[in-house]
Amino acid sequence: MGGPAVQLEGTPVPLPLSTLGASYGLSDRWDVSAHAHLTPLLLGVAGMDAGATWLALAQDGGRPAVALTGRGYVFSDLDTGALFHGEATAARTAAPR
Repeated sequence: MGGPAVQLEGTPVPLPLSTLGASYGLSDRWDVSAHAHLTPLLLGVAGMDAGATWLALAQDGGRPAVALTGRGYVFSDLDTGALFHGEATAARTAAPR
């Protein structure tokens, strides 16, 4: 369990992480997406992410599908600069029974 929290009368209370974004299918195998991170704006920090997913291997009978995703995040207080974080993930579907 992670994410932001505040202390209310000595009890940590989790804050929701809200984003506003969109995704678009470029083709049968490519999707792109971007999001603005709204919660950090309450703390004076602007944040966004953008990424793409590629269906590297489509499901075929008992063979599972495999998708690869890359995403970059940028956060800035707009005074001292920006912080970048990137991630890459791979996912596969379970083989049908």
